[in-house]
Amino acid sequence: DVPAQAFLGRLYLNGLGMEERDLISAYMWFKIANSNGDEEAANVIATLRGYMKPDEIHTAEQLAASWASKQR
Repeated sequence: DVPAQAFLGRLYLNGLGMEERDLISAYMWFKIANSNGDEEAANVIATLRGYMKPDEIHTAEQLAASWASKQR
């Protein structure tokens, strides 16, 4: 469910309930939410890209694609 996907992205982005923020996981969940129709997630992804290294973005993209392929 898209709101839950975006919520998970926010949890990882803000580090809620964990030791520290996890930008890779946050990006992954916002990417999933965006691919399922959450337009606001695209803005968060654009912002995250400014804080992440290219290899981190690549990892997050791969994780999102892997998750999506398992949902089919």
